[in-house]
Amino acid sequence: MFNTIDFSKFHKDKSPNLDLNPKNWENWVKPELEDFDVDISGKVIEFEGNPDLKSPKCHLPLTDEHSYEYMRCSISPQYFFLNYCKIKSSKTGRLENPEIRDYQLRYFNHLVNNDKTCALMPRQSGKTTIVAAYITHYMIFNTDRTVLLVAQQLDTALEHLQEKVQPIFQGLPKWLMPGFDQFSKTKVKLENGSRIVVRATSGKAAAGLAINMLYVDEYALVDPTKANDFTRAVLPTISGQAGAKIHVTSTPRGMNHFHKMYKEENEFIPFGWDQKNHKQQIKWTEVPRYRKDKNTGKVRRLDSEEFKRLEMPNVGGEIGWNQEYECKFLGSSNTLIDGDTLELLTSIQPIDTIKVQDTEVRIFEHPKVGNIYVCGVDTSAGLQQDYSAITMINVSQFPYQQVASMNCNKIRWRTLPALLSELGHYYNDAMMVVENNGLGEAVAEALWADHDYRNMFSWHPQKGTRRLDKKGITTTPKVKIQACHALKDLLEKKKLIISDKNLIDELYTFVSKGTSWAAEEGESNYDDLVMSSVMASLFVSLPEFQDYLKSPRNFVKEVLGDDLQSVSRDVGCMFRFEDTSDLPRDFNAIVERALRSGSGGPIRTRNRVEIDGVQFGFEKDASWLF
Repeated sequence: MFNTIDFSKFHKDKSPNLDLNPKNWENWVKPELEDFDVDISGKVIEFEGNPDLKSPKCHLPLTDEHSYEYMRCSISPQYFFLNYCKIKSSKTGRLENPEIRDYQLRYFNHLVNNDKTCALMPRQSGKTTIVAAYITHYMIFNTDRTVLLVAQQLDTALEHLQEKVQPIFQGLPKWLMPGFDQFSKTKVKLENGSRIVVRATSGKAAAGLAINMLYVDEYALVDPTKANDFTRAVLPTISGQAGAKIHVTSTPRGMNHFHKMYKEENEFIPFGWDQKNHKQQIKWTEVPRYRKDKNTGKVRRLDSEEFKRLEMPNVGGEIGWNQEYECKFLGSSNTLIDGDTLELLTSIQPIDTIKVQDTEVRIFEHPKVGNIYVCGVDTSAGLQQDYSAITMINVSQFPYQQVASMNCNKIRWRTLPALLSELGHYYNDAMMVVENNGLGEAVAEALWADHDYRNMFSWHPQKGTRRLDKKGITTTPKVKIQACHALKDLLEKKKLIISDKNLIDELYTFVSKGTSWAAEEGESNYDDLVMSSVMASLFVSLPEFQDYLKSPRNFVKEVLGDDLQSVSRDVGCMFRFEDTSDLPRDFNAIVERALRSGSGGPIRTRNRVEIDGVQFGFEKDASWLF
């Protein structure tokens, strides 16, 4: 077909009256042009017996008007979309010219103007039809291009090809239609070398292909494991090609991989997302809705409120409506943390990464002198299955702040106590909250006995803190529920700031299981960081936490006040003064109060006073102070 059109005749100098400026496409008027049933030799136009298609190397007796119109369709995808794309009617099954809505044209323009897009769409908004029209134009007017169309299931992807893309090709006039090398239920290949390949979403979806355009439909419905494999294996490969196009559409399904793509642009910057321009959303109120009147049998258009009232029961009530039509990222409806809170959680990059016992710990804030820290611990065997996890929280003031975290599935439980001891001392002898079920009991006992770490909370649901023969926290199903609610309360009341992206990711898939909570099913879903945070949250919710804040060791903050940074700090909780004149005001009264409340009895020497492990040291004799 292409060698029958001499585009050179439309050069400005030769045809000054022809408007081929794509910016003026809205002013162009579609001409009435003759279509053809036979080619230039008189042979009937068909492809493999189908008269609605055209064979390759089919030459037509085109006029200048045909060639001119072909050129306009080539340079303006919007003109092509509005004037030549027919769709299969759901009522009659025939190909018809649709009424293009404003939101559809807006989204089509978005596809044309952006190589990479991510669209949030309500149900029944015609998104696949719009993308199908764009794909058709791209294949016709570009040579040797490969389009990969993927969906949750292969059957769904094939349905898009057969019900959306292929009808548009079949509805084109023969002078505009390309010749086909293949046209079957599973593939389409044009004589210009362009083709469309259909596959299910997986890490191997692009295997053996050099992809120029990728379209992913209903990405939120894809299994999380397959989606993660797809993101790691396919997106980088396609993004690395010059001019590559990636278009994703979906309704939301909680705060999963699609939520990250749509909301957390930073994660997809390496794949070429434009943070400002890649997103597009269609509002449900923009889509006209129709219903057949039961009394008259006539179809009438519904106003927005009437449609909402009629449709809400069909999608499971308000929660289903908010997800399917309002396009709200609700998390799973059964997540521990409510959707509005999850959506507001934002992570920060670690300011440092330190190695403790050959294991990397993410640091979001280094310890501050006089601040109080609580460390929640969840233990695993370290056999590259479940993870051991640590969440360190600064509880000196509201809102509490996560300052460090670690999750590792390689560290053996025998090594974990040494790591906890080192990290705990680093964070001002942080209060360790270790679950002592299973391997956790051995970790807690080793931390206490082998590493002499005394600042560890021991608690039993029936005996409280009196059962000191077993270190750590004993968790029963009832205690786990209590602990989970403690974390829920802190987050939803904005009393705790989460810093770690890994923890936020786990919260997205931490859902109800029976009467408790656990990670949602999926190979890439874990809850170890959540459970370490749950342990810390349980401690701060108990009355013992308030007693801990009032204990002698935390008089340090009151003693030093604004002078904290001017005092040198040695290992443990030793604070040194060069001279007694450096002491803050009211030091005597505060220390006396601390001495009176010391549970283990104070230790006093000529140059030092120690109360429950908090040491105040002086370069000169300061015994007269005490």
